[in-house]
Amino acid sequence: MNPNHRLLIVIGINLLLAALVSQVNTAFSGWAVHFTVDALFLLVPGLYLGMVRGLLAAAVAGLAMDALLPLPFGAATAFYLAAFALILRSRHRLRRENWKHLVMAALALNFTYMTYLSFFFGGLPDRSSIYWSRLITDLILSEFVVFACACWYVDLQLTLLHQLGANLGAELRDF
Repeated sequence: MNPNHRLLIVIGINLLLAALVSQVNTAFSGWAVHFTVDALFLLVPGLYLGMVRGLLAAAVAGLAMDALLPLPFGAATAFYLAAFALILRSRHRLRRENWKHLVMAALALNFTYMTYLSFFFGGLPDRSSIYWSRLITDLILSEFVVFACACWYVDLQLTLLHQLGANLGAELRDF
């Protein structure tokens, strides 16, 4: 399989997830709940793709989330690229075959992303208790969704890549 097709498949699935999360957030906006599952966009590019293709996939996912979020443009992309660099640096310590490692990496990334958003773009830290209760509620619900979907989402991408003839082991050896 052409290595560029691998990149396009991962980007396409990430864009579908971004659209799905956007629709779910719109549906739950009446209850003032916002799900943040941005760690899912970084698992396959960071753990299974090579450096260049993973960097491109992380950048495109970050740009897609920048288009959806009411933040300064580039905020999500900057975090995605920094998180990708962190995953790439610690890739040899994470066992990709162990679902616990995948879930723990996804939960840690999601927690870090929500902390990044709340402290850098949430305004002053002396907000009212309503702000903090909403933030903690969104964090708990988002972490639950990431916990429930991380293995399924990675398995979906890897199964699709394997069914289309991708050899991810060869790409990681080239790295």
